[in-house]
Amino acid sequence: MSTIDIVFSLIYLQVKCREQRQPLFVDFIDLTKAFNLVSRDGLFKILPKIGCQPRLLSIIRSFNENMRGTVVFDGLTSDAFDIRGGVKQGCVLAPTLFGIFFAVMLQHAFGSVTEGFYLRARSDGKLFNLARLRAKTRFG
Repeated sequence: MSTIDIVFSLIYLQVKCREQRQPLFVDFIDLTKAFNLVSRDGLFKILPKIGCQPRLLSIIRSFNENMRGTVVFDGLTSDAFDIRGGVKQGCVLAPTLFGIFFAVMLQHAFGSVTEGFYLRARSDGKLFNLARLRAKTRFG
C-alpha cells in the first residue's frame, strides 16, 4: 500500500466518522524502528506463556539466534558483528512475532488501567451504517 493510498484511506475514514458522528483516534507507529527494538529474550519468554509448543519455539529460536551482519559501503565490507535485537528482517514470521510481542507488551503495560478511553471493536458488520458509506460525499 502506498503512502497516497494510506492518506486517502485516512481521509475517507475521517469523513465517514464525521458524517456518522463517530469518534476517530489515529495512532502512527514507525514499525521499521519498532521491529528492531523487539527483545529476543523477552520474545522467547513470552511465546511459551501464550501456548507456543517447545518444538515450534526451538525452530523460531534457530531462525533468530546467532545472527551476524556486515556493512558494505563504497565497495568495502566491514567485519562481521552479532545482531542481538529485533526480529529477522524479511522473515515471514517477523510481523507475527512482532504482533505477539507488541500485544503482550501493551497488555502488560495497560492491563490494569481504568482511566483513559476504551477502544470499541465490532465484528458484526454494523460498525458503520453501510447505506451511508455508499453515499457520495463532497469535501474540499
